[in-house]
Amino acid sequence: MASQAASSAASADSSHGVSAITISSSARRNCQRFLQTTFALPADNKIIKGWQKAGVDISKYKAIQTDDEEGINAPATYGIIPLFGTAKAEVVLEAWPRISQARFDALQTRIAERFDAVAPRLLAQNVSAFCGFYFGLPYGHFPKVSASSATRC
Repeated sequence: MASQAASSAASADSSHGVSAITISSSARRNCQRFLQTTFALPADNKIIKGWQKAGVDISKYKAIQTDDEEGINAPATYGIIPLFGTAKAEVVLEAWPRISQARFDALQTRIAERFDAVAPRLLAQNVSAFCGFYFGLPYGHFPKVSASSATRC
C-alpha cells in the first residue's frame, strides 16, 4: 500500500525539467471507468449529433452501460472523451487485501475494548446536566463484545 501511495505522488524529471505524474493502477482504473460509463452524452445531444453530421462513426464511442442502466434498458450514451492508445487498454484492478479470520477476530476485540474505554469519557465530556444524567444511565458501562459474537460485514 505504501508503494501505491508513493507511486501516486508527482515526481520531477530534473534532466529535462519536465514534471511527470504517475498514477496508481486503481486510480487509473477509476478514471478509465468514469470516462467509459459516466462522462457521456445521449445520442440526441447536439455534440453527438454534430459528430454524426461530420461523418463520425459514433458506435466506436458508445459508453459502457452500468448494471443499473442495463436493467432498465437505458438509451445508449457516447463518451465525451474517447480513450486511445494506452488509455484504451483495460486496466485490471489489483487483488483486494485479505485478512485472516484470526486477525479479524483480534481486531474486533481491540475495537470493542477501545470503544468501552472511550465512549463513557466522550459522553461525560459532551453531555451535561439533565441530559448527562439520563444519557449516562444506559451508557455507564458498555458490554464487552467477544470476537465470536461480533457482527461481521
